Amino acid sequence: MLGKGSSNVQLTEPFHHLGFSKVHYAYQRPEKAVQFCRIDRKGSGWHANHAGLYDAIFFPMAKAVNSRVKEVPRQPRDNEWHYLWFFVPLVVVSGDIFWVHSMQETPAPEVRPYVTFRLQLRSKTLSGTFSIDFVRQDYLAEFESACLGSIAERAARLVNDEPDLILKKEIAWDETR
Repeated sequence: MLGKGSSNVQLTEPFHHLGFSKVHYAYQRPEKAVQFCRIDRKGSGWHANHAGLYDAIFFPMAKAVNSRVKEVPRQPRDNEWHYLWFFVPLVVVSGDIFWVHSMQETPAPEVRPYVTFRLQLRSKTLSGTFSIDFVRQDYLAEFESACLGSIAERAARLVNDEPDLILKKEIAWDETR
């Protein structure tokens, strides 16, 4: 409950405020991978191997993104352009990528050209939700076009059609965007 003369304000992140959540590929699919492994041959069968993968792949990528985000300038001066920063950490693989929906009654692997992996970390040195895209090498050019193209188009429309949203100015927000 708010006292007399108090108000409650909920801030919207620029990513959502500027409409990028409506065009970002990771928001177009409801599912995100929460585990990953390498499939290795074991005798005459196959084995899911998690050994060292998070330490070798995910944590270095998350640390790199976190470090780079800290380098992004925070406050431009009046009438200077804001920069639009998009981080797209990729792991490019030469083999197939399999997606398994573990909540299905009979889970079965499905081949996909890319999978977005998301993990929330809470440690003294690294906290937040991090996403990494695993992309098949032969799909990389199409990933750029199909997944990143709509983000680039949205950014270009903002710069060309609505520069006041990108220039540091006080603006009124139209909720219909």
